[in-house]
Amino acid sequence: MSNKSVKDYYVKNKSKLMKRFGYSLKIAKDLLMERFDESKSEDLITQMRKEYEDILTKMIDVGGKRNLFISIITDKVSLLAMFFILEKEGYTYREIGDFANKFTEIEIKNAIERAEKKGMNLLDLYFDDVFINSAKTHCNDTLKRKYPDNWVMEFVDGKNEDFDYGLNVSECAIHKAYKKLGAEKYAPFACLIDFAQAHVLGFGLSRTQSLANGAPGCDHRYSRIGNTPKAWPPESFPEYTGKFE
Repeated sequence: MSNKSVKDYYVKNKSKLMKRFGYSLKIAKDLLMERFDESKSEDLITQMRKEYEDILTKMIDVGGKRNLFISIITDKVSLLAMFFILEKEGYTYREIGDFANKFTEIEIKNAIERAEKKGMNLLDLYFDDVFINSAKTHCNDTLKRKYPDNWVMEFVDGKNEDFDYGLNVSECAIHKAYKKLGAEKYAPFACLIDFAQAHVLGFGLSRTQSLANGAPGCDHRYSRIGNTPKAWPPESFPEYTGKFE
């Protein structure tokens, strides 16, 4: 794909992406207020907003709206706008990881509340037949490697297993994006928040290894009936190697 096609997608959707990021910044500000005053927190939020605008001009091409997981990559990359500014402000690596975990837990709790008001169950986003069939189709499509920066993954059927379904990932778009943006050291945090999300939503997620932590692949296993421990501190998760600490 040409560089123009990459920019076209993110430029065309910039207002929507910035609006979505605006909701994230409200959560970020609440967390910043635990450490700074109103004026300082607002200044950092302004910097994060500008940082994300810049990041959108450097994004990788994973197929745009044709990609089932496009919102995952834009959301996880948007976190880098926060990480970069926190790092400049003097946050340690561990403090940034803790921030990412707290941010995700609040974000998912808010999403659950919004969904419940609409009579929706967010677990259906991961476990209903429509999503699972779409995920299977999408995984098969990634094996064609149409977009070099995209995921490459195989769908794993959980029938006769102790999980509902799984994803075996040999190439990760999130990891590629973080590397391109000079932020590979923060990729493990993008992985860990998967566990924070599962913990709050109340489903089971296991993973013994991840590309971001130096492994040759990621082995996601999802179970609708199950429990996932809190994602921070990360040492209890076998995938976490601490290679960037």
